[in-house]
Amino acid sequence: MVHKIFLFTLLSIFATANFVLAAPPEDSGIYTEKQMAFSQFMPSALIVENLSFSGPATDSVAKQQVPFEIIKSPKIALLSSAVLPGLGELYAKSYIMSAVFVGLEATLWGMYFKYIDQGEKLEKEFQNFADAHWSREQYEQWITGPGSSVSKTHELPETNTQQYYEMIGKYDQFFRGWDDSDAYSYGGERSPQRLKYMDMREDSNIELKNATTMASVVILNHIVSAVDAAWCTYRYNKNYAKKNKGAALQIDTIKRDRILYPALSLNVRW
Repeated sequence: MVHKIFLFTLLSIFATANFVLAAPPEDSGIYTEKQMAFSQFMPSALIVENLSFSGPATDSVAKQQVPFEIIKSPKIALLSSAVLPGLGELYAKSYIMSAVFVGLEATLWGMYFKYIDQGEKLEKEFQNFADAHWSREQYEQWITGPGSSVSKTHELPETNTQQYYEMIGKYDQFFRGWDDSDAYSYGGERSPQRLKYMDMREDSNIELKNATTMASVVILNHIVSAVDAAWCTYRYNKNYAKKNKGAALQIDTIKRDRILYPALSLNVRW
């Protein structure tokens, strides 16, 4: 059941990834780019291929507006943390949040397996107790005997299933199967053996329910980490654009009439 919920959650994250990442960036991160190329078919000279300017958008270049550069992909970050919390934050270089989500994931899984192990141990204990103190044969002799006026409203499974162990303690109809039930009548006070058994079963159920709760929190951790990773990547890209203002020259090549020429690229950000 836990695996089905987890897979459903991952599919939901994947389906909504585009919606989460569709939010437009802030105006302060918008830049414009103009390109000017001067081709002087001179093999020995550098050709100015790109002259780029980055700064606030104006009406004259509104049609050329594009978001700030996506150095880190929010989609990759989101899907990475959806699979393993903290992985997307690590990708976005948000190391503190990455450690938080990884630590939380490890802790939750540790608690889950602890509760599962304890619950299964207690389950085995109450089943052994029932096998030792409740008799199907004794119950059948009483329920079908001439002195019994109890109508059979429930039928026990043929084998000792989970339903079997639930019914022998839950319903009064099966009280006579307990080995100390001779002193008690149908519908009267429950026998000490039956009461002890019900307490043991309740303790097991509490541990197993705690394990289910931990599994639910694990899924929530995946969702929160995925959204946080996308946000961390958005902030990383925004900060990268702010830190990399200024001018930069780059030597590249361009192709003109199937011939490669050296080119000089100038990028200016402000």
